[in-house]
Parts: sequence; C-alpha cells; structure tokens
Amino acid sequence: MVLSPTIVRWYSSSFLALLIKKVEQMFNFGKLMTKISRRQVKRKVNKSTYQTAKKISLGILFSVPLLFIIITLLSSADEKFADLLFVIPELMLNFQTDLLWTLLKIIIFTEGSFIVTFQLSI
Repeated sequence: MVLSPTIVRWYSSSFLALLIKKVEQMFNFGKLMTKISRRQVKRKVNKSTYQTAKKISLGILFSVPLLFIIITLLSSADEKFADLLFVIPELMLNFQTDLLWTLLKIIIFTEGSFIVTFQLSI
C-alpha cells in the first residue's frame, strides 16, 4: 500500500490494522472531496437550484439501496421474475450490430440527400 511499510504479511494482525486504516483514509478522502465539490457547486448555482439538486441527490441515494433490496426479494420469491432479470443484460449484450449499422446508413443517406436537395433548391 502506498506510503506504508514495504513488507507486511497478509496474515499478520498489522496487515489488518493497516487495511482498516487505509479504508478509513479512503472514506475520509471521499467525504473531503464531496464537501469541496458541494461548495463549488453551491457557489455556481442559485439557492433554489442547489436545494432542488440536493433533494434529487438524496432521493437517488436512498432509492438505489431500496431498489436493490426489492429486486433481490422479488427475484428470490418469483422464478419468472428472476429469469427476466437475467435475460435483460443478455439481450443488451447480444444487441445486433447489423441493425444499428443499417439504421446509421439510413440516417446518413437520408440526411445527405436532404442536404443536396436543399442546396439545389437554393
């Protein structure tokens, strides 16, 4: 670990103490960066916008763990729901690039012909 003793055996109690110390430093750094970022944002926007963004951020912060818990409970209770949850990422990863390429060509040719037609009419 950075700026720590060079040799620390992973099975020793000093390694555990050092690991706890480093994790604590990481969280302290995160709190400090959050505080600095919050100050910078607060200076750049007006008070009502800052309060609205603060409420939205807190809502997201509280809803994500609840969403994780609810999805876990639903997937453990219902096999079909669990199957659906496993199919969605698979569908996203197996997206057909041929379809995307075809759509991209259609957009490019449509825009190109529109620009040529528009310039000829001028």
